[in-house]
Amino acid sequence: MRKWGAVLWMLCLQFFLAEQVVRRGWTIPYSFARNYVSDLGATGCSALVCSPWHAVMNCSFVLQGLLIAGGAVLNCRRWSLALLVICGLGVVVVGFVPEDADSGLHRLGAALHLLGGGLGIAAAGLNWRRSGFRWISVATGLAVLGATVCLAAGGGGWTEELGAGTVERVAAYGIAGWMFAAGAGIMASETGHKDTFFGALA
Repeated sequence: MRKWGAVLWMLCLQFFLAEQVVRRGWTIPYSFARNYVSDLGATGCSALVCSPWHAVMNCSFVLQGLLIAGGAVLNCRRWSLALLVICGLGVVVVGFVPEDADSGLHRLGAALHLLGGGLGIAAAGLNWRRSGFRWISVATGLAVLGATVCLAAGGGGWTEELGAGTVERVAAYGIAGWMFAAGAGIMASETGHKDTFFGALA
C-alpha cells in the first residue's frame, strides 16, 4: 500500500506543470512575485488578473488535494495523517471555490492547505525512520509555516521585499516539492533501492 501512496505523492509534480501551462495562457503579464498562485484559477478578468485557462488550474488544485490526502492515508499515521489530509482537503476547496467566487471560503481553504501542510510535514518528519529526511522535513515544514505567517501578516517585512506571490510560493512549492521527495524516498525504500539518493533519505 505504501508504494501506491508514494506514487500519489510523486504525482504532486503535476501542480508545477499545470501552473506553467496556465500561466502561458494569460492575456496580460503574469508576475511570480506579484501574482498569487490562486490568480491562475480566477474565473474573471481584471487589470491584474486574467486567466483564460483557469479551469485547468482549478482541476489541478483539486487533483493535488486528492493526491496529498490519498498519499497521506496510505503512508502516514497519527497526527501527520490528520494534518496532511486537512492539507489536501484545503487545496480541494481552493480548486472548487476560485478566489473571485467566494474569497472568504477560498482563503479558508488556502489556510487549511498551508497550515496543515506545514504542520503535517514537520510531524511526518519526526516520525521518519532515518535522521536525514527527518530534519529536511522539519525544516521544510517550518519554512512553509513561516511563509504562511508572513502572508497572514499582510504587507511589510519579507512579503513587501520579495512580493506576496514569492512568499506564497515558498509555502506552496515547499509542500508540493516535499510530497515528491517523500514519495520518491518511500518508493526507493520499498523497492530495495537504498543506495539511491532518495533511498538514503527515506
